[in-house]
Amino acid sequence: MDPMMAMGIGATAGLVALLAGALAISIWIRKRRIAWLSGGISAAAAAVAFGCMVAMPPGYQPAEQERVERLHAQFAPALEQYRRQHGAYPPTLEAAGIQTPQTRYGPLRYQASRTGEAYYEISFGNYTENGFTSFFNSRHGKWQLDT
Repeated sequence: MDPMMAMGIGATAGLVALLAGALAISIWIRKRRIAWLSGGISAAAAAVAFGCMVAMPPGYQPAEQERVERLHAQFAPALEQYRRQHGAYPPTLEAAGIQTPQTRYGPLRYQASRTGEAYYEISFGNYTENGFTSFFNSRHGKWQLDT
């Protein structure tokens, strides 16, 4: 599940749980009986909110993902210029005059295709330390999150 979607679903379910729980309490206070429907809705929404929180990788920070995407947008033209001049992407970021960016998960990893195809991959995070890896493949032109 996309992390932003999981956060949105979790936040919405949490709000529904809060409102349904408040309704159940107000019915109980006014009528001195248990409001089964709103109590059930509250419990179900709380379960969905909890499930969405569990679905998120433990160390994943959407703000860091956005920051790395902005950094990539800044240095991608230098990689393309290097490819036009040399016929292939650089073996390292430094070869294209780019200092390797740091992320909160360590240095950004870069790898040019070793098969002669014109693409590169960049990534950050790792499964054992962070519970996820986020990577960009220039052939597909989009970021992916593996959890």
